[in-house]
Amino acid sequence: MKYEVKCSFCGKHKFVYAYQLKEDKLFFCNNSCHGKWRIGNRNYNFEKHFSEKTKKKISNSRYEFKKKLGYINSPETRKKISNALKGRILSKEHIKHISKSNKSKKKPPFTEEHKRKLSESGKYPRPWLRGKNSNFWKGGKTKLIKLIKASYNYKKWRNDIFIRDIFTCQECGKGGNNLQPHHKIPISIIIKDNSIENMDDARKCEELWNINNGITLCKTCHKKTDSYGFNFFKHYKDRILYDVSDNGCVQSKTKGIQNSSKDKKEASK
Repeated sequence: MKYEVKCSFCGKHKFVYAYQLKEDKLFFCNNSCHGKWRIGNRNYNFEKHFSEKTKKKISNSRYEFKKKLGYINSPETRKKISNALKGRILSKEHIKHISKSNKSKKKPPFTEEHKRKLSESGKYPRPWLRGKNSNFWKGGKTKLIKLIKASYNYKKWRNDIFIRDIFTCQECGKGGNNLQPHHKIPISIIIKDNSIENMDDARKCEELWNINNGITLCKTCHKKTDSYGFNFFKHYKDRILYDVSDNGCVQSKTKGIQNSSKDKKEASK
C-alpha cells in the first residue's frame, strides 16, 4: 500500500511505500532536493538533536582533545609561526582560493573617520613607501625606458609636441586619437650617449626633453619609421653619435644612413 507524502524542500506530493517512511525523518522526492536542502541547512542535525549544554560539552571535549594532540599552540609558538610566514610567496591557485573564500564573507562598513583617512592618504606623496621601501619592490626589474615614459616630464614633452603640431600627423596630415610622438633620436641611444643610469640622471638630461627631437605621427606612419620596433636593429645598429639642429632635423655623424622617410624618397629619385 502506498501513502501520499510531501517533499520537505520543494513541496511536491509523492506516493511512497510504508517501508520507505521513518519516524522523525525528513522526506525528499529525489537526490537533488536532498542536496539543495543540505546546502542551506548544514547544521540542522546539530541544532535539532542537541541542547546548549551538550553543545558546550562537545566543544570543550574537542578543545581538550586538540590540546593533548598539540594542535593548540602557546602564544610564544604562535609568534614564531607568524614570523616564519611573513616573507612567504603564495601560489596563484592559493591566492584564488583565498579570494573566493573572502568574497562570501561580509565585512563591516567603514566609519567616517576611516574614509577620511583613506582619502587623505592617497592625496599626498609618500616617499617612505616608494622604491626599495615599497612592499611591491622586486629588486628594480623595471627598465629605465619604461620609467622614463611613465614620468611626468615625458607626458609634458609629449603634450608640448602635440600642441606644436596642432594634433596632426606630420607625414599624412591625419588627426584624431590615434597619434603618437616619434623620437628622431631613439631614447636608448640618448641614454647611452649621456650615460644615464637612473631617473635622476634622466631628469637632468636636456637632450632627452628637447622638443625638436620629437614629431607627431599617426600609428601607421610611426610603424614605417626606422626606430619603430624591429626596424631599430636594421637601421640604428652601428649608429652612436647624433646632432639635432635648430630646425629639428637630425644630422648623423656616420655616413650612409638616411634619417627620415622624406630623405629616402629624395635619395631614390
